[in-house]
Amino acid sequence: MFSSLLRYRYVMPAMMFFLIFGCAGMQEQIKKFQQKMDRMGQINLPAPIAVSLDKMPEDAAMVTIAIHNKIVMANRYKSKNVRFEKDIDAGSFLIGKELKFSGTELYIYQTKKRDPSDKTIAGKINFEGPLGRRTSALFLSRFRSAKNKIVIKEARVEPLYSSKPEPVMFIVPAASLPKSANLFPDSYMELFKFVGRKAVLPSSKEAISEENVKYAVFVFLLDRVSPSAKLEVKVSADKTSIYGYNQATSCLDFNGWRVGILTGRFSLSDQGQAEPLYIKAVFMPGKEVGKIRSPRLIGRYAIHKTEPVEMRYMTTSPS
Repeated sequence: MFSSLLRYRYVMPAMMFFLIFGCAGMQEQIKKFQQKMDRMGQINLPAPIAVSLDKMPEDAAMVTIAIHNKIVMANRYKSKNVRFEKDIDAGSFLIGKELKFSGTELYIYQTKKRDPSDKTIAGKINFEGPLGRRTSALFLSRFRSAKNKIVIKEARVEPLYSSKPEPVMFIVPAASLPKSANLFPDSYMELFKFVGRKAVLPSSKEAISEENVKYAVFVFLLDRVSPSAKLEVKVSADKTSIYGYNQATSCLDFNGWRVGILTGRFSLSDQGQAEPLYIKAVFMPGKEVGKIRSPRLIGRYAIHKTEPVEMRYMTTSPS
C-alpha cells in the first residue's frame, strides 16, 4: 500500500540539442519553441497540441511510433511504411527493457510552405515500469511523406529529466542487511524489492519495542534525474527546512534513477521523545534547468508522531 506525496510535473532540459540539425528553417522553429519556455529555474514544456497518438495527425503518430520502436529496439514492430534515412541519434537515452510506452505528447507539427511533404515534429514519449518507475524522452524529427510512405530524414532523442522526482522511502534495521556491499543486489529494481522485504513500519510492534537501533533509511527516486542533480537523505527535528544530519548519507545511481541511503541510530518510538523526528529527502535539480537550482524538500516522514504521511512509503513487500 502506498501513501502518496504530491505528483510532480516533468520539466524540459535545455534545448541546445535541437541545434544539431543546422538548417535555417529548423533553427527558426527552435527559436520559437524556446521562446515559449520559462527559464526561471526550470524550463517547462509548452501546452501540447496533441496528448495521445490517436489525437495526432496520422503521419506524426506513425513517426512517433517509429522513433519509440527504434530507441527500444522493438524491431518486431517495424512498419513497412516508415523508414529511417539514417540512424537515429539516441545514444544518451538508454533505458531498461522493463520500461514500457505509457503515453506521448506532440508540441510541434510544422509543414514546409514550399514543400508540404516536408514536415517537422517535436514531442515527448513517456515510459513507465514496474513499481512506478518512470522516465520520458524528448524527440525532434524531420520527415517527408508521400503516397502513404514516410521517410524520416533525421531524428534526435534526449532524456527529459525530472526536477521534482517522486520518492519512496524504506526504513530497514541495519542488522537485517548484508555485511558486505558486494552482497547487495546490483540493479535498481532488485534493490528496491530486496529493501522492501526488509523494511519495517515505524508504527509496527517490532519498531516500537526497540530503542536506539541502527537503521538504514533508503529513498528511491521513481523518476529519472540528471547526472548533475543531487539527492541527500537527512534527519532532523525541524519539520520544514531542508537542513538536517546527513553525515552518513550515500547515494547510488542506476542510469539516472537515484537511491539515497542514510544510516544512524535512533528510535522509531515516541516514548521519551520531546519532539518528533523527521526524515527528509532533499533534491537539487541538474544544470539543465539553468542557474537557479536551489535544493528543495521533495519528501518528509515523521517517525515520532501520527500525522498525514507526506512521502510515498512502502507498507508491504513489493511483488
